[in-house]
Amino acid sequence: MLLAFLRILLVLILFYNLAYAKEGEQLYYFISFSMSDSLIKNYLQEAAANKGILVLRGVSPGMNLRDFLLQKLLPLLQDPENPKAAYTSLEINPRLFSKYKITQVPTLVYVRDEKHYWKVAGSVTGSWAMELFSRS
Repeated sequence: MLLAFLRILLVLILFYNLAYAKEGEQLYYFISFSMSDSLIKNYLQEAAANKGILVLRGVSPGMNLRDFLLQKLLPLLQDPENPKAAYTSLEINPRLFSKYKITQVPTLVYVRDEKHYWKVAGSVTGSWAMELFSRS
């Protein structure tokens, strides 16, 4: 029963991301569970507010997808202190890590279109990063 629920949840997340993805402009928050929980929670909150997308390279080492969803993601998405976290777009997408040459996390990438993007690595806010990108 729980596995069926998780499959439906994944399909809904993927459908939402495909159906409502903006053409062109996008703000990606590249994260990892090697980061502190508080930093991940901050990025969850920020991505929800800015309509950004959190991107993970893959599941944590030694975990299968089911355990990763139940033990790592679900507790963060159901955080009573952060009710908007459940509405954050999230992708497990190693191709984006390669495409934007992400070598450390956190890294924020603002994509204007297929040919133009900016990135900044380190623990920075989306608003600070966007201010920096606007000056470039």
